[in-house]
Order: sequence, then structure tokens, then C-alpha cells
Amino acid sequence: MSHSWVYNLIEKLYNDAKRKMFHNTLRYAFAATHDNLNLAFKVYKQRRNSQSTFDSGTTATVYIFKDANIVWPRHPARTPIKNPITATEIMKLELAAVPHLCIQAINRVLKFLTNLPDFDFENYRFNDKVIFVPPPPVFQLPTGKDHAVCQYVMDTVHQESASQEGTRRCLDEWMKQLHLNGPQAHNHPTHNHTLVWIGDQLTTVRIHSVKKNRSENNNFLQCLEQFVEIFGWFLTRRQGST
Repeated sequence: MSHSWVYNLIEKLYNDAKRKMFHNTLRYAFAATHDNLNLAFKVYKQRRNSQSTFDSGTTATVYIFKDANIVWPRHPARTPIKNPITATEIMKLELAAVPHLCIQAINRVLKFLTNLPDFDFENYRFNDKVIFVPPPPVFQLPTGKDHAVCQYVMDTVHQESASQEGTRRCLDEWMKQLHLNGPQAHNHPTHNHTLVWIGDQLTTVRIHSVKKNRSENNNFLQCLEQFVEIFGWFLTRRQGST
């Protein structure tokens, strides 16, 4: 196995995955997320034009939802709300959710206590009480082959995303990879629907700033009007677990 043979095979796999990602984005609803990364390049025989580096970049991932029950969300600006929700309705919904949240909170606290290394739950005399039974799931997501999410990693961008200018350059590059920056973009499903972009708090703030600066642009795609930035609660859950 030669060095060039391995690189040619990797390039073929890369082009095939990229082609599948583009076709799937035309057929199914999808969402995307991005975050920064650090890459260390170690050179064992250093020369003047070959030095060890520790560089920063940004990577993005596209999630394809092939479930037939998932449809493209309509953009709020193109779907005016005739009967907006009122403060009274929000309070009623909150009061209705209190019993479910209370049960979930109690179960979470008990699970934390019973999973302690010093606590032997198996030999606990009251381990068969109903209070230790996990509550039923609320709006449980379907599982199985027909509901599996397909994931594609886009090309890494040699650009930091901590600044507003860096976020703008990263988004422009990924719109290019998704074919959303040219004349063909007007035939793409995202032209009439919402493109959900998930990230941490800094990511959502930067995207919002880019959209604000481009709000007076006449081009629908360049002003990122189809973008809806969503704070990723799974990031908060992950940080809370560590």
C-alpha cells in the first residue's frame, strides 16, 4: 500500500460523502452547527519552512433528517402570526407544566443520590418504592432506522469564529459548500424555508450580529434572512454533566 494510494482513496471517499450531502440537503430538512477547534501540527525534523504549529480553525456539521414526519419549518418573517401568544397564555402553560417538571426534578435529585459510590442502592431496604421508578418520557423522540439522523462533516475552515468578522467568513464558506451563495441557491429549499443553525451562546450572538449588519442588504441570501440561530441546550447539558 503506497502513500499516494491511501490519499487517493481518502479523496474518493471525501468526494462521495460531499456529493451525498449535497443531494440530501435538496431532498430532506436539515440543520447545522459549528464550533472552533485547535489543531497541532508536530514536525519531528524541523526546517526553516517546516515548523511545528498550533493553529485554530472552525468546523461545521450538517444533520440530515430523513424522517418523513419532519418537514421544513417556515420562516417566521414569511409566515405572519395572526394570533400571537399572550402573557396570560404563557402563564397558564407554565402552571400546567409545573407537575411534570416537579416529578422530573425529584427523580433527578434521587438519581444523583442513589448513584453515589458510597450508597448501595441494590441493598437499600426501600429500593422497591414507587418514588424510585423513572417518570414516563415527555414527547419522546422516535428511534429506529427510519428515524435515524444522517451526519456530514463539512470542510474545516482555517478561520477563527470568535469574532464577528471570523463568523462572517466561516458562514460564507459553508454557504458556498452548501451551494447557497450563487444563482442556483434560489431553487434550494432553504430559499423558502428556515435554515436552523445551532451553536453555543457566543455562536448565536455572532450570527445575530452578522444578520444585523446585513439587514439592509437587498439580497435575501446575503443578509442571511433564512438563518434562525438557536442556542444549543445540549451544550449546557454537557457542561453541567462535566
